[in-house]
Amino acid sequence: MERQVIKQHGFKLVPNKPHGAITEHAFGISFKAQPRSSARHYPKTVQVRPDGHEAGIAIVPYDPHSPVYPPGVAKRDLTRQVTQTVLYQEFYSRQPLKAPTHTTLAFTRTALIDYTAAVPTVTYQPWQARTTAYFAALHAPAIPGYMAVFHTLAAVAAAPEDPDFVDVFYYVRAKDLAAIR
Repeated sequence: MERQVIKQHGFKLVPNKPHGAITEHAFGISFKAQPRSSARHYPKTVQVRPDGHEAGIAIVPYDPHSPVYPPGVAKRDLTRQVTQTVLYQEFYSRQPLKAPTHTTLAFTRTALIDYTAAVPTVTYQPWQARTTAYFAALHAPAIPGYMAVFHTLAAVAAAPEDPDFVDVFYYVRAKDLAAIR
């Protein structure tokens, strides 16, 4: 009965090793018996932050009886990045005129592990942007001898499940525009 009450309140009975302690002192040697088991309390739910934990690692370090982290709570499961690459190309030849620029947005979420069932379950909180969930609007930079076909790129909303974005500023040679006019 006592064991059921202990387990019902979230404690776990674990064996103690050794089952006694031998002590040497001035009057001889004494033996003090230890209980055969002790009660340890482990949390029923654990919140995992975006730094994550690998599956199979104990939630209480160096405790061989501790529950372990289940799959799905590693850093790769709780963080995402979406990158916008902006290319600067000549309109007709598609040749690069300038090195591309890259902007990265980071998203994180937390996981909640429920240890009350026989198999732990993992639920996730919604994704949160670390700074912003938008790629800013961009203006075409000046490139000597060229004119931008479009002068701005609109701001773009991003979500963690989005693929990386590639946007292009196209340019034409200024002397080609003069010939058209």
